[in-house]
Amino acid sequence: MRRFGFDSGLAPHALQSYRAWQRLTPHVTEGTVARLAPGQPNVSVTAEADPAALRAPTSAEARLEAQLAAQRGGTAGGLGM
Repeated sequence: MRRFGFDSGLAPHALQSYRAWQRLTPHVTEGTVARLAPGQPNVSVTAEADPAALRAPTSAEARLEAQLAAQRGGTAGGLGM
């Protein structure tokens, strides 16, 4: 974060709490950051991926996707298929 390599998908912080964060952050030690940081150095939005996209679709989901694709005139693929 020191290089300002922020994820473009992050939401802005509420400005009304900005001063509170300014007062609190000097008290955060390197040890605290090391203890609370994720196990890997890169935090990615893929860790929050839709669980449905990570598994095979149910038969009902597959039928629905096929129906929607037929209506669109395209191919199925929106539910992880």
